[in-house]
This record gives sequence, structure tokens and C-alpha cells, in this order.
Amino acid sequence: MFTSSLFVYGISSQLGWAYAPPRGVVVADFSFSLIGLAVLRLMLCRMGSHRAVAEHHPHQRARRAGIIGAGLVGTTLAQEFANRRELGLQAVAFFDDDRSKWRHRIQNVPVIGPPEALLNDCLNLELEEVIIAMPSASARRVAEIVRTLEQLQVRFSTVPSFYELATGQARVCQ
Repeated sequence: MFTSSLFVYGISSQLGWAYAPPRGVVVADFSFSLIGLAVLRLMLCRMGSHRAVAEHHPHQRARRAGIIGAGLVGTTLAQEFANRRELGLQAVAFFDDDRSKWRHRIQNVPVIGPPEALLNDCLNLELEEVIIAMPSASARRVAEIVRTLEQLQVRFSTVPSFYELATGQARVCQ
């Protein structure tokens, strides 16, 4: 596109401006063509990546996951689940100790209540996995939550704290 615009500009300057479109038209044509091509390529790449994910996991159903901790880490986790279907997880509920977050929605996922609300049989969330996303919580609080999850006999994992990552106790790949 740059070469063709430069060619038109070169011919116009050699033959005189009487036989060529105004310079503004050449620049506008180049700009609109560049923007149009970029948008087209982005759309095609996006469609191709969605198709590749669908072909790679054609029959995989996302596991229903609950996230304990509706702060920055939990919100980011829910957003990753929504954006990256190949992870095979779908956030269906948040649980948080902060009462001000209860009965709100974060990333279009409801914040049910405290983690102990998992013991409530009326919820019927059918969770297949629970992720503890409270890296700043005390070890005592995390132990309480783990005891609750062991009672429910549900699979769970934790997001390591920044301290564990910095000291090497946990690695990012884990």
C-alpha cells in the first residue's frame, strides 16, 4: 500500500498536479486502506484462533469452578477463564470474607458470601473445583477454608502468595 501510494504521489509530482488527485486524497486513501487492512487481518486472526480452539477441544465441557477471594487475583482468574476456554474452567461463583462484595457480580459472576457458604446445601452450585485466590490471607484463615473444602470433598487448589513466589517456595509454573 505504501509503494502504490508513493507511486501515485511520484507520478503526480512528475506530471504536474493538474493530472493527479490532490495530495490529501492520496494520504487519505493510504490511511483508510491501512486501517481497513489492519481491521480485516485482526478479524481473520480472531476467527481463526476461535476455530482452532474449537477444533482442539471439540467436546470438552468446562469444569464448574468456584473462586474463594473476589479481589484482584480472583477477578483476574475469572477473566482468564472467560478469555481462555482451553483452560477448561468456568467461574460460576465467588466467595469472599468482605461483606460489601456479597450479592454483587464481578466479571458477571455472583459473589455468594463467605467461603463457609459452600456448606449450605441450598446453593446447589455443582462445583467441580474450588480455587483459593487469597494470596494475602493469613495461614490460619487458609487452613480454615481448606478444612471446609475437605469436608465437602471437592477438588481445590490455591494461588500462591507473592512472598512464596519471591522466596522460591512456589514457582510460577506450579
